[in-house]
Amino acid sequence: MDKRSSLNLDILRGAAALIVVFHHLFIWAKCFDKSYWYWDYVNYQFPGHLALLLFFILSGYVICYNHPVMNNRQMVTDYIRKRLVRILPIYFIAVLFCIAISWGHYSWGVMLSNLFFMSVPFDNVMTEGNPLWSVNYELLYYFVFIFFAWFNISLKKTLSFLLLLILALFLFFFHKKIPPLFISYLVGFIFWISGALIAKISSRQYHPLKSSRILAVFILLFCIGAFNPYDAVLKAIHITPADYSAWSWYQQAITYSDLFYYPFALFLMLVLTHAYHKKYRIFAIAVFMLSLFQFAFIYKDTYPDFKSIHLLYPIPSVLLVVAVLLWIFNFYLPVRIKKLLQSSAWLSRISYAMYVIHMPLLFVFGMTLYAASPSGYAVKILLFLIALIIASFLLEEKLQPLIKKVFFGD
Repeated sequence: MDKRSSLNLDILRGAAALIVVFHHLFIWAKCFDKSYWYWDYVNYQFPGHLALLLFFILSGYVICYNHPVMNNRQMVTDYIRKRLVRILPIYFIAVLFCIAISWGHYSWGVMLSNLFFMSVPFDNVMTEGNPLWSVNYELLYYFVFIFFAWFNISLKKTLSFLLLLILALFLFFFHKKIPPLFISYLVGFIFWISGALIAKISSRQYHPLKSSRILAVFILLFCIGAFNPYDAVLKAIHITPADYSAWSWYQQAITYSDLFYYPFALFLMLVLTHAYHKKYRIFAIAVFMLSLFQFAFIYKDTYPDFKSIHLLYPIPSVLLVVAVLLWIFNFYLPVRIKKLLQSSAWLSRISYAMYVIHMPLLFVFGMTLYAASPSGYAVKILLFLIALIIASFLLEEKLQPLIKKVFFGD
């Protein structure tokens, strides 16, 4: 992988992990601190769900780039061993951490199902381990990919089939109660396999981009998460989907609505891997126009007369304008700004640990420290982030190498 592409993806991986952390600090604010100070004053929510979808497409990209072919048993065995050694040790520590801080609240069945990746199918994800549901998806996709690599199955044809399948399910069965977990796995795999397909494209071509355009798509990430017009569109075309309220969120974590993020996710990966070329110009215009359309559509749905002086999404709106301008003017950023952005790439090395342990750590801080003022709340967030980074560093940079040495002898 080209160093510049690798650096871009490292920055994205680290940024996505932090986005998920801050997203949960907002969603679970009252578990983090009962005084609930800071978020009352900020009309912005970090796009944690979009960041998760980007983890899927990133995962597909990295796996396919590093394992384009597996045509013998030794290659498959090495692949499985590497994936399990990468995922399982820190995952088990995170689950045991959740069990320790919630001891007595869950049955042995629930704890064991969380420990062995069955909590999503059985619908009993521990609250303290909220983000761990996605690791169930990752492992499933890892094993499914073995068949693609072994039989050299066309990723392009498979993706086309999956997109047609999900479109048919939506158009003809939107009122039927299809098991939501099936839809969730399917849509998630569309993102994952798209990353794998982009890995094949980027391995064959490299097109340099000026840094303002790379920054533009990073900024777009922070605003487009707020612009999902799925509910408004269904309302406009008078479609009432099946009622899935009987199922928990964990069994319908990824839905049809997430496909509104799909063009942006593709565009982001094409740009960051330098596979973007002028032949994709119409695609780039479409992504920005779609963002503007989605913003206008949901705004009009909320304020039909457009007379309200209140901006529904002030921060995302400003970020969208900045992203558009950075893309249009197409220039090189000052060296200092570029180096500052690049300096954040180190977070990618600890991003997985940050992702899986931040929720139980959030609950620990909620049970042990209480803020007495907004400034105290800010200090508490800072202490939480420091503790999270230190713990993640120890897991990724100290423990993980020891585990690798045990299994691989190097």
